[in-house]
Amino acid sequence: MRGAVTLTAVRRPDLLARTLEDFDRHLRPGWPDGPVFVNVDPAMGTEADQAQAVEVIRRHFPNAEVFEPEAPGFGAAVTRLWSRVPDGPVLHLEDDWRCLAPIDLEIAADWLDHRVRMVSFVSVHHGRKGERDFSEKRTRVSGLRRLWAAPRIEPLFNTGPALADGVFLRELASRMDPALDPEKQMRRPANPTLNDWLGAYRCRFLKAPDGGALIHDTGRDWRDEQGIIKVVEVDRSSWTKK
Repeated sequence: MRGAVTLTAVRRPDLLARTLEDFDRHLRPGWPDGPVFVNVDPAMGTEADQAQAVEVIRRHFPNAEVFEPEAPGFGAAVTRLWSRVPDGPVLHLEDDWRCLAPIDLEIAADWLDHRVRMVSFVSVHHGRKGERDFSEKRTRVSGLRRLWAAPRIEPLFNTGPALADGVFLRELASRMDPALDPEKQMRRPANPTLNDWLGAYRCRFLKAPDGGALIHDTGRDWRDEQGIIKVVEVDRSSWTKK
């Protein structure tokens, strides 16, 4: 399938290798055959781990454009990658996921249109929300109007594995604040300009054939094993030892 790939990673070469090998086995009809853009942040490992992570990437994507910034920053990494993608479908990945079922990229690509700009792969961690057709937040109206008023729907876009439209990602990146957590600023009220713009679009869920989850976040397990916790302060994320 014609398309591009973006990948965010840190210094976890073993986890990265397992993720790429798993997607090798489960992507249908295979990896998109366009350009590949990868960001490896200098976090959660040593310089040797960094070099090994880049080596893993080169084995899978010999022609990838790999960015190795001097300082880590998840928001900056996502902005850097998404601002460079071409038109057409873009497969976005992170370095810490496992596939639970085959992922049909052609179905996801067929769903992309002028309103559906991203197709997010349902994960175990979506819970009941993953049973819906779209990734969204529903807010009920309070007061006397609640009985007959439709809920307010806010589309929720994600930085986890997904297929998205390249034009959409470039425009999204141009509205992002690189200093903020990229996913949290796509939820109100972190980045009002971005939030208002996203309100016109939808993020659809791609599920397994049985309606269940397609992917599992192995990064949470890895952080638990390493005693690392995620700290969020005013929509900025960092990781620290317990």
